[in-house]
Amino acid sequence: MHRLGLVLALACSSILLGCSSEPAPTPKPNAPAKTEGPAMAHGDANPHGDANPHGQPSNPHAGLDMPTADVVLPVPAGPPRDVTPTGVTRTELVDGLALQVPEEWTREEPSNTSMRKAEFVLPGPGGDVRLVVYRFAGGVGGFTANIERWKGQMTPAAGVEATIAEREVGGLKLASFDVAGKFAGQSMPGAPPQPSIDDARLFAAAIEPVGGGDPWTLKLVGAKPTVDVWASAWETMVGSLAPAPAGAAEPAPAPAPAPAP
Repeated sequence: MHRLGLVLALACSSILLGCSSEPAPTPKPNAPAKTEGPAMAHGDANPHGDANPHGQPSNPHAGLDMPTADVVLPVPAGPPRDVTPTGVTRTELVDGLALQVPEEWTREEPSNTSMRKAEFVLPGPGGDVRLVVYRFAGGVGGFTANIERWKGQMTPAAGVEATIAEREVGGLKLASFDVAGKFAGQSMPGAPPQPSIDDARLFAAAIEPVGGGDPWTLKLVGAKPTVDVWASAWETMVGSLAPAPAGAAEPAPAPAPAPAP
């Protein structure tokens, strides 16, 4: 009996102690959680890692070995058309340079007058193509740099090699370039990109005054069927290059057509 009484006493003591324990406080539902420093929506982990998605974007033109001005913009849509050159030419004066161009070529206001001094639209069976006359203050690296840049823009067709020639005409030194193949395409900030052309031909010439001065660059690239039509005219024009007569005034070019809506 004495042992039974002791067991009952211990059990009652345990019950009384449990009833007297205070429950853990329940946090108020609207109470903000206590934090050390600013809270992060995603916890301590940065969902974007170390990269900053809102940082400076990469430069799409990084690594280009060419001035952004040396880009021939797309010609406003012109229908393919059969053209038979008449051989009749006219003299055009472009920022101190005189050249003979076919009567079928239309001169337009250049899209960027700081370095593009004239633009000519050439019709043909592959659609319109464009010849651009540039003049770069101080030059763009000489003949070798120009030729390497043009090579980098074209992948020659099978069995085709670029034709490169250096000569002196009319008091000017020039290096000319001709190759057919795939044109890689180009782009420049603030202008529509020129897409690649699988069957293209590129004519170009770098021109320097014999006595020194800022050089000119002629560049014609586009669908090969159209450029082929004007191959002979290109050679005639390059062979006619000369400094413009002193005091000669340039004609006002036709305004470029408005882009299609």
